[in-house]
Amino acid sequence: MSRGYTSDLTNILGDWEYDEDNNVRFLTGDDGRELMQIRQPMGIEQYDLNGRPDGFRPEGKESILDIYLEKEQSFRKQGKELFLEENDFRRLQKEGVLFYYRYLALFQVGQYDRVVRDTDHNLRIIRLPR
Repeated sequence: MSRGYTSDLTNILGDWEYDEDNNVRFLTGDDGRELMQIRQPMGIEQYDLNGRPDGFRPEGKESILDIYLEKEQSFRKQGKELFLEENDFRRLQKEGVLFYYRYLALFQVGQYDRVVRDTDHNLRIIRLPR
């Protein structure tokens, strides 16, 4: 349900009509971030091109993965093994999906270096200790 938002998006969507052959654009956000926007038939998706696709910085880190990699390193220094709980997997899975969506879009527009970067991110999630 609505969280108090009452804005109709018709005007925003009308400013960029859907065209399946021309539905991706790259721009710089008001704060200087590199962004990619994708016009879908029923809306617009926006991705940060660096860091997490949603621009979120969990616990001030670049990603959820970075948090767990730091935990893993700390455990190893103590001679311990990091074990992930169900909630840990859930957090990592949600982040992985965001990276997956972004690298699919980047693949379609030929930004292969970024596809490799995001794919590597998800492979690093898979390689975390169980």
